[in-house]
Amino acid sequence: MGETIAINKSLSSLALDIHALARRTSHVPWRASQLTRALAPALLGTARIAIIIALSPAATHNSESLAALRFAVSAKAVVRPVPVPSTPSLDLPAWRDAVSVTISASTAT
Repeated sequence: MGETIAINKSLSSLALDIHALARRTSHVPWRASQLTRALAPALLGTARIAIIIALSPAATHNSESLAALRFAVSAKAVVRPVPVPSTPSLDLPAWRDAVSVTISASTAT
């Protein structure tokens, strides 16, 4: 029972973070659970994120299915800034010379 409570708390924290990102608020409560702390770099970075929800066709589970759909709509509204990756310029001749010096030094001994 304790594990179920911890999982529900983590998922609730994730939902709060997703809603905060969707609303573009200035504060996102990442420290609310270990799950949100672990996912923060992916949610804020350039990682691709897929959220899969489970829906039930049974009428008795309508409220859970609607809640899952609302969460998915909120998650879809998250717009993350795409940072331009900084790639250092690759100087191939200098790299080739450094490798050949290393190889010749290792074969000389």
